Amino acid sequence: MISMLIGNLLLLVLNLPLIRIWVQLLKVPYKILFPLIVMFCMIGTYSVNSSVADMVIMLFFGVMGYLWRKYGYEAAPFILPSSSGPF
Repeated sequence: MISMLIGNLLLLVLNLPLIRIWVQLLKVPYKILFPLIVMFCMIGTYSVNSSVADMVIMLFFGVMGYLWRKYGYEAAPFILPSSSGPF
């Protein structure tokens, strides 16, 4: 509990001076920001296991999430386990 409190206090101390930078980041156009986010996600996914399969899985679920949002599906029912499963 104390370590969480210390961590939150440190984040507060670090982020207060950086508010201007975060605001400037929000001014970046979506057409530039979205490919950068995808690129960093791909780099992070590949760097964990050096596996292209992990990148494909990430892209698959990213496209699924996009399509769910586009067609108005809620994500929570897909995440919740069914009661008829083995667990």
